[in-house]
Amino acid sequence: MTDDRWAPAPDPTRDRYSAWADVPAPSQSPLPIGTPPPSYLLFGILTAVFCFLPFGIVSVVKGRSIEPLWAQGRCTEARRASRAARNWAIAAVVCTPIQLAFVMVAFFLGILALAVS
Repeated sequence: MTDDRWAPAPDPTRDRYSAWADVPAPSQSPLPIGTPPPSYLLFGILTAVFCFLPFGIVSVVKGRSIEPLWAQGRCTEARRASRAARNWAIAAVVCTPIQLAFVMVAFFLGILALAVS
């Protein structure tokens, strides 16, 4: 024989009136405190215009995603996006001399082909 007086108290995190009563209610995370990480948006735009375009575009897209992630309280993802935006912009700067070397080689090969024919 069981005594109902010793039954556990109901869990206040569960909604007993919904169809999902056995699923705990989602916890409310507080909004982040402080300023969001740097977006490197200007750096990304400059690298998209003056350096290697594909990497610059990726940097701009990553930089634009930082503010919404921070506002949603996803601080870790915002910091990752900030690092990714910086890294893509740096990669665009590093790839610029390689890109220029290919363009110059193609240009001189084109001039050489015109001179030979």
